[in-house]
Amino acid sequence: MQKEILLEKIRLSGYNITSPITDLELANIYRIYGITFPKDLLELYKLGVPTQKYLKFAKNERIIGGDVAFYNWHDFSEENIKTIKHAMQYAYIDIKVSKDAPLLIPIAGHRYMPMIEGVNEVPVLSICGLDAVVYGKNLEDYILREIEPRTIMQPILKKECEYIPFWTDYIYE
Repeated sequence: MQKEILLEKIRLSGYNITSPITDLELANIYRIYGITFPKDLLELYKLGVPTQKYLKFAKNERIIGGDVAFYNWHDFSEENIKTIKHAMQYAYIDIKVSKDAPLLIPIAGHRYMPMIEGVNEVPVLSICGLDAVVYGKNLEDYILREIEPRTIMQPILKKECEYIPFWTDYIYE
């Protein structure tokens, strides 16, 4: 799916889309956080950046979704930098991570994309305490799972996504 269509789906689900991320902002992000965005995520952010929104999927007036907050990469205030840095460290609080594990980049809430080069379809991980799962085979799959109401979400099998050093073994073994 083209990134423009994906961004429109995000907007139609109730999120505001901010301006595209600039080269100056990217340089600041890379300097402040020591990260580079995976290709898919960068392509999306070059078109626009989703903002926070309370996402409630109602079926027969019963809430089956929750609050999903995308991180604001445009905001370089001290408070926001602290928030993103905390999110980056959160995934490592309970898990003893090996040296070969790629850094995790927070996308929304406790959803992360590993910072890895040479992988076109970087999976999205959900990490909370010792619990870690693949939440999306790639960015598109993750966003569709996050914004489209589903009564049953099928688990993602190991063979369905790219191998990520440390994380794939931790999740599937």
